[in-house]
Amino acid sequence: MRDFLDFVMLPVGFVEVRSIRDGKVKQWWEADRQAAVDLAISQSDAGWDAYYGVMPRLDRAGDARAIAGLVTTLWADLDAKTIGSKQKALMTLVQADIPPSVVVDSGHGYHAYWKLDAPIPWAEAYPIMVGIARTLRGDHVYDRARILRIPGTMNWKDPDDPKPVRAIVFDTT
Repeated sequence: MRDFLDFVMLPVGFVEVRSIRDGKVKQWWEADRQAAVDLAISQSDAGWDAYYGVMPRLDRAGDARAIAGLVTTLWADLDAKTIGSKQKALMTLVQADIPPSVVVDSGHGYHAYWKLDAPIPWAEAYPIMVGIARTLRGDHVYDRARILRIPGTMNWKDPDDPKPVRAIVFDTT
């Protein structure tokens, strides 16, 4: 899903890949996006929940100062448990005034991304994402250091019933 990362991220710096299982966290920074995807998939195949940093990291410091200051995409996370069901969460996105460019089925809800015509400063993007989350009843996931699940991996929240993480809408126009 390198095309996914190329579409949603500013083309600078590193992709942070974070894997979590049983309270343990592994963290990497990959300059090559295909290497980041391959790493996330291999971690997921080994039973780890795999995530990526939505905003590129400028170095391997691992703190907010190392995160790019521009965004090319706005994002939101709609969980089935918050909205009432996965179907209701998806309908909320489909019926949005401005439909998302990308929708990722995260296993127990949806991550939505709105591609911008041009990069904007984080300070401008932040209040817009707060408004999107409030309007759509999404989670509070609009921070700079946000990690989200990457398509092509598995959601291991319920190890007895893992769910695939997959892009179900990918409109690059």
